[in-house]
Amino acid sequence: KKEMLEIFTGWETQNKYVIKNGAGEQMYYAYESSDVCERVCCKEGRSFTIYIVDNTGREVMCVSREFKCCAGWCCCAEPGSCAAHEVTVETLSGYEMGSVSQRPSSCVPAYQVQDHNKEAFLNIDIPYCCDLVCDDKLFTINTFDE
Repeated sequence: KKEMLEIFTGWETQNKYVIKNGAGEQMYYAYESSDVCERVCCKEGRSFTIYIVDNTGREVMCVSREFKCCAGWCCCAEPGSCAAHEVTVETLSGYEMGSVSQRPSSCVPAYQVQDHNKEAFLNIDIPYCCDLVCDDKLFTINTFDE
């Protein structure tokens, strides 16, 4: 959801998301916690924590990413390297359930999902789509044997 401040000033605000099931019903709500200076200066490369809460407001899990100044270069993004974006997913008690790491690709970012032992089990591919003409993006998720 775009904030009015973001629309009028162009300054990135803390993101908020509604997570729905296949029937379009809200299941969770997610909100970002990040530093205003990083949001303005580093944009999509910033560090953040996204808290995911259920419909009663109880925290279910969090997704966090550390800042990496060289991350995001598709062709150099080897998982675990300084050139790859990586988020970790943790439970409320701090148990790391897994992570999502950027993997090498040509022009459009691609990712792999890893379990808590850093064993990759899913690939995520994102179609190229200009933000001005494409509202929703369909992500392709495959297991390694597909």
